[in-house]
Amino acid sequence: MENPKLGLIISAAAMLVNTFLNWVLIFGKLGAPALGIKGAAIATLIACIAGLIFTLLHIKFNRRFKLCFKLVFRPEKAMVKEFLKYSTPVVINETAWGLGTALYPTIMGHMANSKEILAAHTVAGNIDKICTVAVFAVAATASVIVGREIGKGNKDSVYEVGAALTTVSFVMGLATGLIMLLLLKVFIEPFVYPIFGMSALSSDIASMMQRITFLLIAVRAFNTTNVVGVLRGGGDVKAAALIDIAPLWVIAIPMAAICGLVLKLGVIWVVLAKAAEDIVKFSIGLWRFRSKKWINDVTLKPAKRSEL
Repeated sequence: MENPKLGLIISAAAMLVNTFLNWVLIFGKLGAPALGIKGAAIATLIACIAGLIFTLLHIKFNRRFKLCFKLVFRPEKAMVKEFLKYSTPVVINETAWGLGTALYPTIMGHMANSKEILAAHTVAGNIDKICTVAVFAVAATASVIVGREIGKGNKDSVYEVGAALTTVSFVMGLATGLIMLLLLKVFIEPFVYPIFGMSALSSDIASMMQRITFLLIAVRAFNTTNVVGVLRGGGDVKAAALIDIAPLWVIAIPMAAICGLVLKLGVIWVVLAKAAEDIVKFSIGLWRFRSKKWINDVTLKPAKRSEL
């Protein structure tokens, strides 16, 4: 609904609740018992409930969007059909992607020096997540803008809009990668790794992982914005799911398993197999984007609206 501030405010409020309750329940402040890890779990649960309450209060009192609870619990057939049509591929996509990415540390855990490899993978992965926050923001923005333009009937200009957004994401990823390659030597290796008490071998493996990641972060940025933002925003959910899943399950995971578990090669080959996924996804995604077949109007047509 072009109201991103709402999500920011609710998430920030829930995060503040979580942080405050962590301080109280983990360490036993303000007269509360010191519950440790159990306190952290309780704080997270309460924060999630608080976020839901904040959302329901907004739905109740805002003037921008009024939720009809009758339609929530008794949706009409036309709406259910449209919802399942576009949501099912996305659910399958996210489930298969999550299961697939979980196999990488599983493969690494069965390799020689698995302890050092997994430690490096954890640290490098967390740094990677921080670096890609802006990329996911661009992808979410792309989904809103592309969907809005198609809904307005601006199908002729939406291709240029998608091209501009994917280009912005690619350039942002390129700049981020170059900056992070510099920071790897001057900041991450001398200051971040010691915080985690990493061994020399773990540090070397983490640096290798991050060099490959930073060199390809522009490609990953394009893939994320193209698949999550542009293609899904254009209603091309089936193609988006196929582009996101196929390179992972058909190429990357088999290559990683063969290199790491069958041929007993070094962990760099597992990382390169993972990188191959991004390169293949980039090629297929670019071809799909240029075809313009992703531009679809997913709004309910007047005939269907009359059924509601």
